[in-house]
Amino acid sequence: MLGSRLALDGCRVLDLFAGSGALGLEALSRGAGHATFVDNNPKAIDSIRQNISALGYRSQSSVCCQDWQRALKRLGGNFALILADPPYAIDAAPLLPAFATQLAPTGLLVLELSARVEAPQAEALTLAKRRDYGDSAVCLYQLASAAESPRPG
Repeated sequence: MLGSRLALDGCRVLDLFAGSGALGLEALSRGAGHATFVDNNPKAIDSIRQNISALGYRSQSSVCCQDWQRALKRLGGNFALILADPPYAIDAAPLLPAFATQLAPTGLLVLELSARVEAPQAEALTLAKRRDYGDSAVCLYQLASAAESPRPG
């Protein structure tokens, strides 16, 4: 779903609600330059660190044990790719404006949510694509300003 929309080579990735870090690690394995992993669960952070070490991505990774709001305030934004897999019990709509502030101008947000809910909307973001996979849905967003501009190529 991302291949035709974003070249990962050298880009900055943010993996929010990272869990095991699988999404960010997949981005690194596909050429991302750096991934920042954020989760507020210390056990998840231990798992992420172990997975980073096992795969040899220590120099390309940062790990942050904080809630997503505090982390976003200190990270500085300009991420080419944000991967967010919040717990399904969380309403994702209020999260989108904060995520939008962290995206690079041509960046993409990948949001996983329950397939039973509508894709949330935000003024700053445009829903580019949604795919359902069983009980999960993957929604791909871009900044509304980027959606209005033609993409090269």
